[in-house]
This record gives sequence, structure tokens and C-alpha cells, in this order.
Amino acid sequence: MDKKEKPLGKKTMARFLMRDEVNEAISDELLDFNFDLIEAEVLSYCNRIDFPTGLMLIVIKMVAEYTQANYYKEKLAKDEAEGKAGKVSSIQRGDTTISYGDNAKVTELGSPSALSVDEFLSNYTNRIIKYRKIKTL
Repeated sequence: MDKKEKPLGKKTMARFLMRDEVNEAISDELLDFNFDLIEAEVLSYCNRIDFPTGLMLIVIKMVAEYTQANYYKEKLAKDEAEGKAGKVSSIQRGDTTISYGDNAKVTELGSPSALSVDEFLSNYTNRIIKYRKIKTL
């Protein structure tokens, strides 16, 4: 008997792109929500009602990266709140010295809340612009 292989779902493909730590921590419901969120933004940006295969593959990668970025952002905020992670205040390369401190002036990842989808989408505009349709009234 010939076994027909079932095509992979978009959630499964997104999980392939994420690290194991993230896959274990992220629920299917959160992944579904991220897909809904990013798909809606991409469709709106592209003035479309459908997803060509190429655009859907880009969306899958976007969802994986967005989910992973939010996971690590929340993890960092939690670690800092619990005192497990400190901000780097200085680095000396000769004999390797790294200093941690509360008053460190380092680049922040932003607020501990989720990344803005609009800002995240702007990282992908060069890839998805070719799928954009002219807006009609």
C-alpha cells in the first residue's frame, strides 16, 4: 500500500524554525494567535485576501521569529526582575572582564511587553512587497 505523506501544517513548519527551548514553552494557542495577528497584518499591508505559497512561507518564518523574540524578551524581563540577569556595564577584552550593574547604559530590548507587530512587519517589507496589490476603492 502506498502511504501518502500528509503535508506539514504551518504551525509545524514554524516550530521547525524555533529553538527547542521555545517550542517546549510556547503553547499551540499562542502560536495560533501569533499566526492570526501576523497574517492579518500581512494581508492588510499587501491589500490581499489570499496567501500565495511564497507569501505564506514568509509568514511562517515571521511567526517563528516573532514568537521566539517575544519569548526571549519576556524571559529576559523575568530574569531581570528576579535578579538573575544583570545589565552589562563594562567589558574589557584583555584578560576578559565583564562588569554588571544597575546603572548600566546599554541598549534595551524595549518594554517587557510583546513586540509591536507593525515594527516587526517593517523588517520584512522588502520581502513581501512583491506580493502587494494596488489598492482599489
